[in-house]
Amino acid sequence: FSGHAGMQLYNGSFTYDELVSAVRDIDVANKIILINTCWSGKITNTDWENEIEPGENIMVLTSSRNSEHSGEYENMENGAFPTWLLAGLRGAADNSPRNKVVTPEEIFSYVKNGLDDLSGRTGKEQHPKMKYNDKKMPVIKLK
Repeated sequence: FSGHAGMQLYNGSFTYDELVSAVRDIDVANKIILINTCWSGKITNTDWENEIEPGENIMVLTSSRNSEHSGEYENMENGAFPTWLLAGLRGAADNSPRNKVVTPEEIFSYVKNGLDDLSGRTGKEQHPKMKYNDKKMPVIKLK
């Protein structure tokens, strides 16, 4: 999801319960939720881990903490979060070990380091947040 002010849609809000319901209806083992909005970290303040079914793997990665904006800069084709997210998914995050599989910890670390560097240069704080229940879940398998 990419939008404005947390989970705001053009015709209203998208609540946590609606998100869980929508994700539950997707019949796949690994579910990855990427949220690129200001204040998106609020979604990770819930106890959704208690609602995960056995064998169901869920990862939620947000672009900012619940009190932060998600930055966009003129010199970037995308916003700050998707710039590092896309580079990481293309292989830059595959580093510990380099095995052509990007894990939740690898993608989070790569995005966080990129945003930390940018925050240091611009003075605009932005910190991603993540929750997941299986550290071996592949976020992406590279060729």
